[in-house]
Formats: sequence, C-alpha cells, structure tokens
Amino acid sequence: MCVFVGLILLILVWWVGSAAYSGWMGYKWQKQTDAFQDALSKPYREDTYGGKTPEETWVMFLEALKKGDVELASKYVVVEKREKELEFLRKEQEIDDLKLLKEQFAGEFQRESGSGGLEKARFFIPIKNEQNMVEAHSVVFILNPYTKVWKITLL
Repeated sequence: MCVFVGLILLILVWWVGSAAYSGWMGYKWQKQTDAFQDALSKPYREDTYGGKTPEETWVMFLEALKKGDVELASKYVVVEKREKELEFLRKEQEIDDLKLLKEQFAGEFQRESGSGGLEKARFFIPIKNEQNMVEAHSVVFILNPYTKVWKITLL
C-alpha cells in the first residue's frame, strides 16, 4: 500500500512539475515576443512628424523642400522608407537644388481614399514629361496608427 501511495505521489509531483515548467517556458517566450514586438513598433510610436490630414503632411513636406531642408522633408516619409527617400532627396538637391522636384510637386492633386480598413490616401499630381505630355504621378499617404499623423509612403 505504501508503495502504491508513493508511486501516485511521485506521478503527481512529476505532473505538477511538468505543468509548472511548461507554464514558465510559455511565460518566458511571451516576454521575449512582447519585447521583440515593442522594439519593432518603437520607431512608429515615436514618429510624430506629419499632419492630421494627408494634405497637411503634403504641405509640410513641400515647405521643407522649399527651404532646402531634405532631412526635415524625409521625416514626413514612413519610417521604413525614410533613409532611401533622404538619399533620393539629397541627390536631387545636388543635381538642381530640388528645382525640378518642387516644380513637379506643385500641381493640383485629387484624393482617393483607401480600402480594406487601412487609413490611406492617394494624390494624383499631373507632371509634364520630356515630350511635354502630362502624366499622372501618384503620392500615397498612410495614417500612423500609433501617433495618428499622416505619412508619405510612396513618392
């Protein structure tokens, strides 16, 4: 009888220990996942450059270009594309001091709302090409869900 009770007690201790270990490993995994997710979202949570509307962000972007401040202008672009756009703007600044870019982006634009629950807007800007024909250039904006400012996602 003592052996039977001892065996049951041993199985119970093993089962509780196994469940506790499994719970602890799940807790550690969740903490690591949360830390990783926080690290990924941190740049977006700290990104406050932009306007309350896509139009406001566009005006801020153009004003920075008019001043020749390409670093400020690039801050209106989404985090993941900012470095690439800054490099592009610096090259444009070296070529013609942003003159052509400012002329092209000075046109009127029409807004198109996003779909699928994603807050986005698209502006169509008429740009004359080398043959003096008008082409529609598209600039896409997206709402930063953390800071609620509109960002340029595609120039």
